[in-house]
Amino acid sequence: MVKTLAVPNGGHIVLNWEIEGVPMKNVIGIMGTQSVTVNQALADSIDTIVKNQFSASGLEALLTSQVQLANVTVRSLNQEHLAPFTGEGGSVGGTLPSAGADMLPLATAYVITFKTALAGVEFRGRIGLPGFNETNNDSVGSISAAAASAALIFVGNIRNNLPSGLRFAINSRWLPARTNHAGQPVDERQPFVTEVISVTSRSTRWSTQRRRSQRH
Repeated sequence: MVKTLAVPNGGHIVLNWEIEGVPMKNVIGIMGTQSVTVNQALADSIDTIVKNQFSASGLEALLTSQVQLANVTVRSLNQEHLAPFTGEGGSVGGTLPSAGADMLPLATAYVITFKTALAGVEFRGRIGLPGFNETNNDSVGSISAAAASAALIFVGNIRNNLPSGLRFAINSRWLPARTNHAGQPVDERQPFVTEVISVTSRSTRWSTQRRRSQRH
């Protein structure tokens, strides 16, 4: 039985994309929701920040109009069952002409890694940015230096420009006492947040959007 869905001081923002009309999402953990009020005004503010960085990072110019950043949602996890709020600004899309820029398969993504000051898989996070096309390949089929740089700047600048009091974080939910894969007992885990201290990428190889199960 789940004890709590809340993560004290935790929350997330969701980048809502439409890639060739297909909805896709990037979920990024945040902290600071005990001191920052999560409401429509905050959602509109973050929505504007993210869309401004989509352009300022140069990513917008490398993607075609088949890639639309529809809006951004923010939600507090500080208490259970709090409502999300979604920015009401208009969608923004890539500006690269589509001629000669065929889309890569929809599952293709460039992986951005979030690191904290702590070691272990539970203290790292990642998202897979979607929407790339053939012009974003380099000569050996990996992501080009320009596209990789723009993607990292985009996500890094979102982190650096969040409203005061909010920071990227890894949200760790409550887990019951259990037995791990080696047959050893593991104590109950209380929910907590860990601040992200760097946004980076471990590889220039393309990856895929997929769910990852909790590992212990």
